[in-house]
Amino acid sequence: AEVLQNMGYGAMALEGGLPQAERQSRLLAFSNVKQRILVATDVAARGLDIPDVELVVNFDLPRKGDTFLHRIGRTGRAGKTGTAVALVEAHDAENLGRIERYLGERIERRFVKELRPTYKFPDPHKKSKTKKKKKTKKMLAGAKKKSAKAKK
Repeated sequence: AEVLQNMGYGAMALEGGLPQAERQSRLLAFSNVKQRILVATDVAARGLDIPDVELVVNFDLPRKGDTFLHRIGRTGRAGKTGTAVALVEAHDAENLGRIERYLGERIERRFVKELRPTYKFPDPHKKSKTKKKKKTKKMLAGAKKKSAKAKK
């Protein structure tokens, strides 16, 4: 929020480490500002009614689908439209797949030319051969242990 403020934007930070009274005070001040950018941790994902949020940007992708759903649910409330954006890096592919399975739909992908990765983004819906091999080896090892116990 401080960087945005230094650039001249009306930005405010909201995080779980703040006392409840301070969070409420900041939310009230936020709703009275014309240029409204709220930089928040997941404390803003649930239980806060913040009217007229037009854009939610997920700087980091949550691990759980319900957390993602609550975050993006801050926009497009009460019949209004809104936009949710998630900045996703290659190491987030597994989380993205988990979120898509939770939502039951594939999230549209758009690449920012300046941020395009130099390597292929892994498909979170494809199981890797290595994971399958490891799982098979674990199953075989478990079966051998059970077999050895049964012989005793």
